[in-house]
Amino acid sequence: MCNSMGISRGNLSDLKAGRSKSLSAEKLAKIARFLGVTTDYLLGNATHTNEYGVEVIPADPAKVAEYEAEQMRAASERRQAAIDNLAKYKSPSMTEGLVKAHEIPILGRISAGLPIYAEEHVEGATFTELNTGYDYFALRVSGDSMNSAGISNGDLVIVRRQDIVDNGDIAVVIVGDDDATVKRYYKTDSGVTLMPQSSNPSHAPQVYARKGPRIRVLGKVVRIQKDVV
Repeated sequence: MCNSMGISRGNLSDLKAGRSKSLSAEKLAKIARFLGVTTDYLLGNATHTNEYGVEVIPADPAKVAEYEAEQMRAASERRQAAIDNLAKYKSPSMTEGLVKAHEIPILGRISAGLPIYAEEHVEGATFTELNTGYDYFALRVSGDSMNSAGISNGDLVIVRRQDIVDNGDIAVVIVGDDDATVKRYYKTDSGVTLMPQSSNPSHAPQVYARKGPRIRVLGKVVRIQKDVV
């Protein structure tokens, strides 16, 4: 959504947190146009009549933030209740994976100029039972360049952070100053090839010579999640 509006996630976070004064008039106007409301409505100075002719009162940013926090807390409580309930009726071996599950961030994108867990990247969280001493994150995949490998647009891939992968591994890689990409990784003495696996013939191998742009491996894809609650 932020890309559609031409603003950063930080700008949207400022508005939701009631820090609209830190936004320029141009950015406020972009958000208003995208949502089909006025800037006065975004600033809480006016009502807005929706498509059904009903007046809508601007939401209190503090109450919105409180509501979102409550929803996250309730989701965590529901998950723990499910684990506790299973533990009452199932053997320890059946609940071991759930008990050890931990939260990892879902990243909508990763760019070269910001830390991997920068606020602008994080769009939510999910859980994984993978606990092998490594650091993990989830990445929301965009596009169809790896659909033949079972990774479709909108899927989550669970990534183990590591800066070295084996040839043929599916890896999350940053090329130069671009956003991260998910491809099969091959390295030789002459350079690096990032290989798509797609039913779309428009995706071609990306070949980079040793003296070309910097290639930085962020991690190895270890799991694909199709349906995240």
